[in-house]
Amino acid sequence: TRPTITNMTSSNTSNNNSTILPLPQSKRISQSELIYTLRGCSSNLRVDGRTCSDFRPYTLSTTSNTHNSASKKSPLLLLSNGSSRISLPGSTTDIIVSIKNEIVSPKPNNPESGVIEYNVDFFSSHGTTTGGSFGVSKKVEMEYSQILKRLLWSQLSDLDLTISPGKYCWRVCVDVMILAFDGGSTVVDAISVGVHAALNSMVLPRVTVVEKEFGGAGEKDEFLVDGEDNARPEGVKDCPVIVTICVLRGSVKGGGGGKRRVMIVDANWEEEECADMKVSVAVDGKGVVCGIYTHGGGGMPFKMLGEVMDMAKKGAKTVFDKVLKIDDDYCEDGGAERKNKDGELLYGHFRVR
Repeated sequence: TRPTITNMTSSNTSNNNSTILPLPQSKRISQSELIYTLRGCSSNLRVDGRTCSDFRPYTLSTTSNTHNSASKKSPLLLLSNGSSRISLPGSTTDIIVSIKNEIVSPKPNNPESGVIEYNVDFFSSHGTTTGGSFGVSKKVEMEYSQILKRLLWSQLSDLDLTISPGKYCWRVCVDVMILAFDGGSTVVDAISVGVHAALNSMVLPRVTVVEKEFGGAGEKDEFLVDGEDNARPEGVKDCPVIVTICVLRGSVKGGGGGKRRVMIVDANWEEEECADMKVSVAVDGKGVVCGIYTHGGGGMPFKMLGEVMDMAKKGAKTVFDKVLKIDDDYCEDGGAERKNKDGELLYGHFRVR
C-alpha cells in the first residue's frame, strides 16, 4: 500500500518516523509530487514499487546470435575489439559501448602503461550530438567523459597494455553512444556497466615488434600480428562499476533513535528532482572504493560520507552478482552468453528506438 499523504499543501510535513525537509523548487514536477515521492522513499517504497536499495531490471548483451543461433556467437559490433549494449525494458535508456584498439607510443611520463581514452556522445536524429534531441550540450558530454576517466582510471591504469616497454603500447578508445536516456545523472551507472562488459569481451592479438637496425631515417618498425593468438589483457576483471547515491531531502529514524537522511540507488528523474545531493561512487568487484564524484560540487558531513560509501558497496555487489554475473567461459567466444532482445547491429537492420 502507498503511504498516506496528508497536508499536501505544506512543504514541511512530519510524522513519528519521517521528516521532509523544505522542498526545492522544481520546474518539472509539482510540489505535491515531490512530497509524494519523498514520503514513499522515506517509507522504503518508491513510486515504481522498488525499495531504496533496488535496481531496475537492466538488459545487458555483448554478443550477436540472430544470424545463426546454432553457430558460434559473434561480437555485438563486428568492427570493434569489444562491445556491449545495455538497455532498460519499459524505459528510454539504451546505451552502446564500443572499444577499439590501436598501437601508439606510450606517454613520456608513464612509459610502462597503455593509453585509455573515453568519449561520450548523445545520439541526435538531426545528425549532431550538440544540443540534439536531448538538448544536451557538448559541455555535458565532456563532463560525462571526465567522470568516467576520473572514477575508472585508478583501476584500469593497471591493465597490461604494453607491447614493447617504453616504445609501443595499446591505446584503448572507449566510445559510448547514448541512444536514449531519461535525463537523469544515473545514466553514468549504466555506462559503467556497459564499459565493464565491453572490456571483458575485448580481445587483443599478440603483436611482435620487428625493429629496423640499419634502416634510414624514414623507415619505421614493423609489426607481426598473430591473429590466431587472441587474449584478454590482464586486469580487465578489476574494472569497477559506478553507483550513484541520491541523498533526498528527507530523514527517517536511525538505529540509535536519531535521524538519518534517506538515500536511494538507481534513481529515476522524478526522484532526482527530490535529491539534495548526488554522489557517484566507483566500486570494484572486491568491494573497494576506487573514487568518489559529487555532482555539482560541494562537500558533505563525514558521517554521511560513510553511509554513502556503505550503500554504494552494497549496490555494487548487487550489480556484480546479478547484472554482471559471468561464467568462467566468458571469453571463450569473445563475449558473454547472454540473450539479446533488442535487435543486433550489422545483422539485418540498424534499429534505433
